[in-house]
Amino acid sequence: MSVAVANKSKPFLHWIGSKRRIVNKLIEHLPQGPHYNYYEPFLGGGALFFQVRHLFKQCFLSDINLDLITSYNAVKNNPNEVNRLLSLYHKHHSKDYYYKVKNKYSNNPNEITSKFIYLNKYSFRGIYRVYKNGQSAQTFSGECYIKLHIASRINQCSNLLHGVSIYATDFSFIEPQQNDFVYFDPPYHKSGERFYTRLPSVICFQIIALPSLETYTKTSSSLILSHILYQLKF
Repeated sequence: MSVAVANKSKPFLHWIGSKRRIVNKLIEHLPQGPHYNYYEPFLGGGALFFQVRHLFKQCFLSDINLDLITSYNAVKNNPNEVNRLLSLYHKHHSKDYYYKVKNKYSNNPNEITSKFIYLNKYSFRGIYRVYKNGQSAQTFSGECYIKLHIASRINQCSNLLHGVSIYATDFSFIEPQQNDFVYFDPPYHKSGERFYTRLPSVICFQIIALPSLETYTKTSSSLILSHILYQLKF
């Protein structure tokens, strides 16, 4: 498949392990022929998805990171409110205000999302970390890790997410069929320990279960497994 089919859309998150810089190489390896549905069960920043969304009838995105999935759904459904809250955060931005936002609890999806994106922009290296009790372990950085105007990017991503199914679940729940496409980009084992401190048992389960990916090749669905540590032979 030609790189020319890719669009110029970029994720609304700065994500460690993102394949944004090699996304054109990934697109070159997309299988030829018609593909109806797109599955990405280790979503993260979604760099490949945002480039190839227009090629698929239906897309199914998932991840075990609940705050991440909450953010995708809020950007999809309420981009204006997310942008309004982010504008407020940026207006008052300082180191002290950063920690005030970080320590604030809310069960409102739009507030969870604006906090998630704000911390992603201004935390050290944009790294997502949580303690075992679920509280953020991110630390302040003076650098902004999303250089472009975030509101425009959120609006663009929201448009691409329309009609997309987004779930907080692990990869074992996906059910690709013939001519569907599955993109697997699981975390490194060490990064799982570092960035998902609250979920080590789940990460280990996913790593152990990865050999079951052979199941998807038997359905005649296409699959790309990008992670360098998982050189599985199907």
